[in-house]
Amino acid sequence: MKREDLLKQIVRSAGEIILEKFENSDIQYTKHDKLDIVTDADLKSNDFIIGKIRENFPEDGIFSEETQSKDGKNEYTWVIDPLDGTVNFATGIPLFVVMVALMRDKEVEISAIFDPVHNRFAFAKKGEGAFINGKKIQCSNKSRLTSSRGIMSFIVKEQEVYLRKRIIEKGNENGVCMGVNSFGCAGFNAMCVAEGKREWMVGFNRKLWDIAPGALLLLEAGCKVTNHNGEDWKPGMPMVAANEKLHNELIILVKELRF
Repeated sequence: MKREDLLKQIVRSAGEIILEKFENSDIQYTKHDKLDIVTDADLKSNDFIIGKIRENFPEDGIFSEETQSKDGKNEYTWVIDPLDGTVNFATGIPLFVVMVALMRDKEVEISAIFDPVHNRFAFAKKGEGAFINGKKIQCSNKSRLTSSRGIMSFIVKEQEVYLRKRIIEKGNENGVCMGVNSFGCAGFNAMCVAEGKREWMVGFNRKLWDIAPGALLLLEAGCKVTNHNGEDWKPGMPMVAANEKLHNELIILVKELRF
């Protein structure tokens, strides 16, 4: 079996696992952040995904949210979020996904995001485009930030408060109302922007399992994907994603966040 085939298979199967547990799961523990909870569905999905990788490619490295360990010194590393949007999942809100990316020599080569509630499967391969349920997708071509709708984190930090304030001010200058959503699910966010349902996203998170799968999807859908300085996104960086026109405007605002 090829790694690409395995990735597609395990993401779909893990999605079915968590969907079966939806509204019938238990919180197992809470991490250092009170909003960072882990349910039995997270763990069951994680065990399944890692088990299948170990069975087929035992020499590969694995970096998962729920094991938080990286091993293997070969060229391939699997980056896993077995249940992204756990707070939504645990509180009965049907916005959650499974995400897996495969990195080769520190570059994301393929990724998949599966929304099992709505049966939407996003897939991207470096240099070959981005797809949802087999249909090629493209990011929005909207050219005015002041009439755009974007996405930020649902965990509001100081920098995000300031950025939201600047976005509101920019909108008011032009007599328009600008929309900012917070869906509480990084993978769902990436899918929305990659297929043009929202125009941009700005994140402050650096966690690889939250960013890597979506970063490739966005890039292959035509977004410019960078860090906050406008440099090409690399693992370990926060992310800004939008079409080139909007991205240039966003970076000007994001670069103000120096406090």
